[in-house]
Amino acid sequence: MALTGNQLLVGLSKFINDYWADTTTSAGNAGGTTLLDTLLSRYGDDTIREHFVRYTNTGSNLYLNRRVSAFTNSTGTITVSPAFAAQAGSAETYELHKYDPALKFRALDAARIDLSDLLFKLVRNDTITADGLTNEWAVPSAIRNGPFVAVMEDQLEVDTGWNVLEHPLGDSLTDWTAAAGFSAATYAQSDTDRYIPKYGNSSIKITYTDGASAGTYTQVVGSMNSDFTAAKSAGREMVGGMWVYGEHATTAETAVVEIVDDTGTVATSSEHGGTGWELLTVTGVISQTNATTMSFRLRIPTTGTNNQVVFMEHAWLMFGSDLPNFYKEDAPVSVLRDDTLQRFSLPFKPARGTQIRLIGRDILSALGDTASTQATNTMEVDAQSAELLYAAAAERLFSGDFLDVQMPGQVAERIAMVRTRVPKLKESIHKPASKTKIMGPYL
Repeated sequence: MALTGNQLLVGLSKFINDYWADTTTSAGNAGGTTLLDTLLSRYGDDTIREHFVRYTNTGSNLYLNRRVSAFTNSTGTITVSPAFAAQAGSAETYELHKYDPALKFRALDAARIDLSDLLFKLVRNDTITADGLTNEWAVPSAIRNGPFVAVMEDQLEVDTGWNVLEHPLGDSLTDWTAAAGFSAATYAQSDTDRYIPKYGNSSIKITYTDGASAGTYTQVVGSMNSDFTAAKSAGREMVGGMWVYGEHATTAETAVVEIVDDTGTVATSSEHGGTGWELLTVTGVISQTNATTMSFRLRIPTTGTNNQVVFMEHAWLMFGSDLPNFYKEDAPVSVLRDDTLQRFSLPFKPARGTQIRLIGRDILSALGDTASTQATNTMEVDAQSAELLYAAAAERLFSGDFLDVQMPGQVAERIAMVRTRVPKLKESIHKPASKTKIMGPYL
């Protein structure tokens, strides 16, 4: 679960007793320097001067933050400086803060780093394929805060009844059609190439020969499989997957896999990242009236470059929302990491073609400093772990780095109460599932 910047701002504001949200009762002036709300009469004249108004209503003023320069109690009129981008209308939502919301966002971002040993996100990285010769690799940049565990791929069967594709291994061109910029050929295994094919005796080498067309490599499912027809898929959820190989900033970075029915493209996978062997997966619900078409394909859009090459091997299409698990995460392997050289090693040499999943941790995502996006950006915490975040953010806010004011006594008491619950919260946040064995400093 993750909470948005808006939710975290409200949570922190309530934690430090600085939250007021309401709706305007009349329109402000045309110049955007006033906001009217008769319910603000609870405050005395100028008592909320130097406070901050943050607009939460859709429109030109959304998430703008303005300082209160004057307040008239009798009319509920706030004057702000500088002016809002547009007139503050009637029945529009806003928040009133004693402390600058921009500083609260910064304090939340700072607190996530302060708590990085306690609150963090797990990161899985599947970019390493073993060559059968080595047991040491560079740590991928995407998982610098780790890895502390490696999980070996458990090769998934392909020639099985639940896989509706024919010739899915990547050892035959039969039942597959290369079109619109693609040409296909088998690529045989040799001792010199330790990465292609990934598993068996061959892969399919696909050359992209036409940068003006979207190349496709397609199987029309059902025309070959007597146990499956397009009509059987109507209204059903299906999931497909294909191992695709490509390197660096090549056409592979735009390669996707897709499910196609009578209505057209049902769903498209994420793009290949150009990191070698990547499992591209796609899930979608087939049209309720589907009758004649069910296809699974690899596609490269028209942004490709001539003569670029990708490889495919092992493909699946089945009913359901997820492919069977490729990794035995209940049997992880501890790794030895060198933080200076940024390398890690295993106590054995994995078999050629084995994908190695690295599990590490990273700091929580930042909300950022841009008002238009920090409200909707998310941080990987839930209501329980957010309590720790609010306490740390409050300490940061009143530390002198952000606000040069003394921490209110009630806030200090709340922080002290949260600290007493840290051991229990820590256990509940990081306690592994009963059937999951995780090795390493998961805390």
